[in-house]
Amino acid sequence: MLRILFTLFLAAILLLTASVAIISIWDIVPISWLMIGQITISVILACIASTLLVLIFLPYGQKTTYIKGCIAHKKA
Repeated sequence: MLRILFTLFLAAILLLTASVAIISIWDIVPISWLMIGQITISVILACIASTLLVLIFLPYGQKTTYIKGCIAHKKA
């Protein structure tokens, strides 16, 4: 349980860091494109980060269950 909370905490930090970096880089871009791009990239980075962290920290049996759950969710 503690491992899962730690994983979620790291994913949140990565998401926050990505958002700040995107705001800094795209300071010149008009606000509408900034918001759309920031939200899209932040969501993608959060998904990648949380998936990687889950795969790194979870034991093998839970990894296979997690991957099957992701695949089933995408097919639905």
